[in-house]
Amino acid sequence: MIYSLPIISLLCLISAAITFSLGIFVFARNPKSHVHQLFLFLCCSGAFWAFFEFMLRQATDPSFAYYWNMIGSEWILTVPVAIHFILLFTSHPLSRKSRLPIILLLFYAPAFVFLIYDAAHAWTYHFTFIEGYGYDSAPGPEHLLYIPEIIFAFTVAFIAIITCIWSYHKTPGKDRKLRRQILLVLMGISFPSGAGLIGIIFFSNISNGLSVAVAISYLGFVICISLAILRYGLFIVSPTTAAETIIATIPDALILTTHDGKIITINPAGLHLMGIEKGINNSRQIRNFIEETDFIRLKQKIEQKGSISDEEILFRGGFGPVPVSIAASEVKDPDGKPAGLVYIIRDITDRKASERALIQAREKLALMYRITRHDILNLLTAMTGYLCIAEEKAEPLDESLTTDIRACQSLADRIADHIRITGTYPEQYSGEMIWQSLDSLIRRLIQEMSSTIHITADIREVEILADPLIYKVFYNIAENSVRHGENATLITCESAIIHDSFILIMEDNGKGVLQEEKLKIFEPGFGKNTGLGLSFCRDILSYSGISIRETGQAGIGARFEILFPLGTWRENNSGPD
Repeated sequence: MIYSLPIISLLCLISAAITFSLGIFVFARNPKSHVHQLFLFLCCSGAFWAFFEFMLRQATDPSFAYYWNMIGSEWILTVPVAIHFILLFTSHPLSRKSRLPIILLLFYAPAFVFLIYDAAHAWTYHFTFIEGYGYDSAPGPEHLLYIPEIIFAFTVAFIAIITCIWSYHKTPGKDRKLRRQILLVLMGISFPSGAGLIGIIFFSNISNGLSVAVAISYLGFVICISLAILRYGLFIVSPTTAAETIIATIPDALILTTHDGKIITINPAGLHLMGIEKGINNSRQIRNFIEETDFIRLKQKIEQKGSISDEEILFRGGFGPVPVSIAASEVKDPDGKPAGLVYIIRDITDRKASERALIQAREKLALMYRITRHDILNLLTAMTGYLCIAEEKAEPLDESLTTDIRACQSLADRIADHIRITGTYPEQYSGEMIWQSLDSLIRRLIQEMSSTIHITADIREVEILADPLIYKVFYNIAENSVRHGENATLITCESAIIHDSFILIMEDNGKGVLQEEKLKIFEPGFGKNTGLGLSFCRDILSYSGISIRETGQAGIGARFEILFPLGTWRENNSGPD
């Protein structure tokens, strides 16, 4: 007998090493994933199959060949592991945990029967040495289950291929990445199956040609899976793994139920909210945790709209009744038929507490506004009374003094008007923008500023969607011209429409703004007085999505452009008020 290392043995050894390495590589990416775990088992089983064929080829006598042939009986376990992996990877209904006994009965149980029988009847095999190939093993007539074992292996392989084809066709065409993953996995498992057929048909003169062909064909399996990993992210972002991870880690409760409310599954956050332990929820109903009227109302809305969001109800969980926000939708089976309901429930206890605190704070601020406004108005009333008395006393003595006192009275009246406007704002403001006539606001500004500066207006009839304090913005801009324009005597108001945006232009004939100060004038604290006027204007406008900028020239006058984007203005067809 002349011994040498056959090429077939070398290919089997390479196939075993590469297949095992691929399994370890994939498993290390996510050891907790059932898909990754099954893939590791599949690769280990396939690698052992190839390694056993290598060792069988290295046998130098029949006893050594007999020993490895008996150990090689394990090859049949590759079959149930492969179909289990395919079912789980494609999210087949049979892959659910509740269906595990069916998988064990249909695939694993027959495989173990064949394994035990094959190992116990290893003595029935006959061994022949073939030059350049090694020992060949052939079952004797005493091995009654050899043909059923081969039929079982090919039948399960056929089921795995059909499952991949089914998954490929049910995956939406827009999900090209997942479809290509499935296609490459299909090609990968087709290599061992096809190699087995080729081994039976073309190597029938070698009794275990099927086994050798399958062992070597794992190289094709490795190439397909490696390509799927490198090109299309297989095992990096698996839909099954991602779904399990997301469901387990989201902080909101996720509950899957039947249409009548029976709970199918709950994530850890849901178990915590319900105050129950994992594994004792199979017979529970979601009706146990929410009012029957709420359940019926939510179910009717889902049936009408398909989904709901931010529905607030009381949830009776392990911590007593708590306010929750519910989003829910209908779940459909692969055929598109209604299969159940999924609820996402968020505990909003803290949000409700914050809302109550905010309401209380607003009420206290409103009370403070009313009291302070009332006191200031009382003082202004008293001051106005004293000014009237002073005017009567000064009138026969000094006419210029009388004029000054009347100016003070006018200022006191204007202060009172501003306090009334500002004081009522917290009570009237609902937090929403309102539509206001721009023409009415400008005419009011012209009237109130008539004694201080002359204002002209030639603007388009529009309504603006803005904060109720928008008038204070126009007033502050006009007052800024009086305060800082030094010799300003005129403000012109014009309008323009550019790229669907409405622009209000307020321009004076004062000294203008220096180039280096055009941005600083809108910063808090900048200016000769309080420096809050234009900063206040910018903030109020920004709340409504409106912007302001200064585009005038120093020495010619200040020019403020207020830009109302599309959606914050509309044509006013009713005409001026």
